[in-house]
Amino acid sequence: MLPTHDEDWQPCRILADALAAPAQRRLDIAMPRIDAFGVANVFANGALVGSDGLPAGASVAARDARTGAVVAWCARQPGGGTAVWWGQAWKHSKREHATAIDAALRALGGRPVLQVEGGDVWAVLRSDGGSWLLFLCNLFSAPRRVRVRFTAPDGRVQDTGELEIPAMTVRTWPR
Repeated sequence: MLPTHDEDWQPCRILADALAAPAQRRLDIAMPRIDAFGVANVFANGALVGSDGLPAGASVAARDARTGAVVAWCARQPGGGTAVWWGQAWKHSKREHATAIDAALRALGGRPVLQVEGGDVWAVLRSDGGSWLLFLCNLFSAPRRVRVRFTAPDGRVQDTGELEIPAMTVRTWPR
């Protein structure tokens, strides 16, 4: 969602104005059914914010199926790239949220870098252009098994093999 205040809690619409974004408003929809980025019935339990219209040239990316309220939009930017606004609280524990995010990134031309088998573990690859490090984060209260394959920034294909990530732990690979 777009910030409405700066770090001193003063009203601030710099980003919203740069995107020509319409006003945002909290939606009070009993049992919303959100269709987002081509994924139907994305779980919505918590903050749900609607957009009062679209920026010029933007397209609707998500809406409540029953009321038609706009919950996400995509707008191509003059200098290149695309701004995506999605007014929905994201839940890591819901598979349709991850599926919708994958669909959104693919629609924007993104391609998967990491292939994670075993799930329920966040995998983040960071590089400074020369060296790289893979971070694996288990947010659950039980250990998780995972295997990650990816092409490193140096072009070599990497495979972690099966790893066990302890509960509530961030682990790096290689160690």
